[in-house]
Amino acid sequence: MNRRKLFVIILLSVLVFILYGCTDKKSEYPVVDDRIVAHAMGQVDENARTNSLEAFKNSYEKGTRVFEVDFFNTADHRIVAVHDWGEWFGWIGKDIDDYSYRSYSHTDYMNTKIAHKYTPLDLESVAQLMIDYPDIYIVTDTKRMSEKLYRDDISRIFIALEMKQEGLSDRLIVQAYNENNIIIAQELLPDTNIIFTAYMSGLSDEKIAELCSAYPHLYAITVEKSKITDTIIQAAQDAGLKVYVHTVNSDENYSAYFSKGVYGVYTDDLTVADIDN
Repeated sequence: MNRRKLFVIILLSVLVFILYGCTDKKSEYPVVDDRIVAHAMGQVDENARTNSLEAFKNSYEKGTRVFEVDFFNTADHRIVAVHDWGEWFGWIGKDIDDYSYRSYSHTDYMNTKIAHKYTPLDLESVAQLMIDYPDIYIVTDTKRMSEKLYRDDISRIFIALEMKQEGLSDRLIVQAYNENNIIIAQELLPDTNIIFTAYMSGLSDEKIAELCSAYPHLYAITVEKSKITDTIIQAAQDAGLKVYVHTVNSDENYSAYFSKGVYGVYTDDLTVADIDN
């Protein structure tokens, strides 16, 4: 085991002990309407998936309080908010084959406006948003799926939030993409809500239904809108889990999902007011 990985594990263990082992009461969660999750911070100027400061502010002003953020690593191993590197290089007018993200540093990223006008975010600036807006929750969408890399990303996100402000991770919701991810997230963050996001799992409805009741730290399950079934909805409800579908926007018959028993949606442009009408 290399020194850096050992340091991360030790630091995380100490933080978890301090936060969860030495107190009988966690910070109170702000009560928010969590039926809407802003996908990649939501839409701005009809542009989706920017993960930008302007997208966040646009969604927040419309009443959204739960934000999914896509996290990728730069060449120098810093976490930044990027949905997809190929798409991101398109935003800035470059071809990913000519200017690979593998050589793109944190400084390069933070000094480049998305689509020449939107402000990029990194992990530290997302943490600062959580301080500046104490009624928001952040849902992680990490992009590295192997056990080692998933553990590394989740650990670093947690540490960054707690180093920024003690208790900030109380408003972190971790997405897990398979059963191993769920186990890792429960082990690392024993008091953090977890959403099982099924779209990359390849599991059958029956296996997804089993997972709903197998892990007490699960808070919700998220399923692709084309793959949501009564079996999954019923199993999640029986286990006390919230059911989300993704990605659902205002040009669709979104009310049909709620009629089926879905609790909420990941969306680029829908608001709480939309689904209440």
